[in-house]
Amino acid sequence: MNQMEKKLSDLTRKQTVISLISILVIGIILRLSFLPSGFPLTLDSFVYFVYSLSIIEQGPFPTEYLRVNLGWPSFLAIFFSFFNDSNMLELMSLQRIIAISISVATIFPIYRLLRIFFTKKVSLVAVGIFCFEPHLILNSINGGGMPLFVFLVTSSILFVFYQKRNYFIISFVLIALSTFVRYEGLLLVIPLIVSIFLQKKKTVIKIQDAILCFGIFLLVLTPILMINYDMEAIVSGEYQKIGSPVLWHFYIGMNFVTTGIHSDNDISTDRFQDIEPDERIPIFLKDLTFGYIKFLFLASFPILLIGISASVLFISKRLTKNRIIFLIFSILLSISALYAYGRGIEDSRYLLPIFPIIIVFISVSIRRLMQRKFSNELGIFVIVGVIVISVFYIDYQISDYQEQQEIYTAALFIVDNAKGVNLEPGAKFVKAAEMEKNWRELPDYNRNGKIQVEINRIGTEEYNTLESFLKNSQHLGLTHILVYEENNKKFLSEVFHNYNEYSYLNKVYDSSSLDHKKHIKIFEIDFQEYEKENNSES
Repeated sequence: MNQMEKKLSDLTRKQTVISLISILVIGIILRLSFLPSGFPLTLDSFVYFVYSLSIIEQGPFPTEYLRVNLGWPSFLAIFFSFFNDSNMLELMSLQRIIAISISVATIFPIYRLLRIFFTKKVSLVAVGIFCFEPHLILNSINGGGMPLFVFLVTSSILFVFYQKRNYFIISFVLIALSTFVRYEGLLLVIPLIVSIFLQKKKTVIKIQDAILCFGIFLLVLTPILMINYDMEAIVSGEYQKIGSPVLWHFYIGMNFVTTGIHSDNDISTDRFQDIEPDERIPIFLKDLTFGYIKFLFLASFPILLIGISASVLFISKRLTKNRIIFLIFSILLSISALYAYGRGIEDSRYLLPIFPIIIVFISVSIRRLMQRKFSNELGIFVIVGVIVISVFYIDYQISDYQEQQEIYTAALFIVDNAKGVNLEPGAKFVKAAEMEKNWRELPDYNRNGKIQVEINRIGTEEYNTLESFLKNSQHLGLTHILVYEENNKKFLSEVFHNYNEYSYLNKVYDSSSLDHKKHIKIFEIDFQEYEKENNSES
């Protein structure tokens, strides 16, 4: 170690611990300051919430609501079981706080991983960047399972670089557990096996290590694969020929890529059904390529993008065994993102698992920066700068929480009074509003095991006039219309501003009477009056 390296590693153990704890505390405070309240979880996070409650009510691993990625709701169920008297929104806040805690706790395996390659100061600055990265913060406050998956994968990568048999075993166990959280974790056994054979050991010892680790991996993985195993799917010879839900989802993905894009069967998405079969593969490849580049840019913006650009200039181009391991991990962690973007699913969260590897990469440029004078001051400046940028970025990105609360209040009214409503942005809260109305009763589910909404939500995309929408939606159960000042459809905005012109619309809800900032109106439809008016006009 030269003089410069000694200067960079002059932090004492006490200073290091204090620095890590400070980063931890600030990371928690920062996340809690943006913690949503007063409105429910949505999308996947809501499904995880429901499944956690179903575990408490019905026992381990019910077959309804969710088939794979059961690790996160199973973990949540442990905590939920201690809060039987809590209401729905309180438990949802607990789910968000648990996700936040795991997200922040990931700084510890990240720090140990960085210390294998960099000095204490460089590692602490990089850990600070990871902890305060805005996309990771936004993801954690949504209450999803990604923070737990990132924690398990990061810990597994860490133990790989200890290059000892016992640590390799831990890595394989962690990857098996990550498969329980997100099924694509199964792919990560490949870089683990490669890592064993890149060791500086005799070939016989490498083979022994690989067999032992893989055997333990299977011991942990097999019970996960057997959860909700369906023997009838195999015996009956139906389309679903694979009994394990985890393996079945892999089969769906591979079958779609290899044959589904060409065909018009039930696994081909609507997105490809209007495209000629010969053109689908090029479009799929183009979309996954440009989608990956686009969302990697968006996910890295604004903070990580600077570090990536600088590290590209400073890093040596020599391919080492450590870089091979990181590269393979990066490729396999990106497969789910590539598959999603190829199918037109646009979401940057699929790239979050590679963030720990990106942090290791940008630490190269951090090390270059910390070699200058006043390295302590520079390190603090970088971390403070990251916090400031993150706060402004998150504040710009998040929805207005008060507005979301007001939309949820309208959704509660719809659930109490309507049987069918137009599908507007506020409709995303209808599932949760129904659950709060019938709290502690699990929601109904359809034949596919998915959550079924009692309220009919009817889309307006195909309609340009209110009359055509009502005419074609009455038989679908439409009873109410919810409108904002500005809507996706012009005719809905006209209803908001000129509802007195429609004798068959009775205003039953006006958020202005509640002193709400978001102006929402709900109208009950008198179809008898509507038909009478139409008949008189004709």
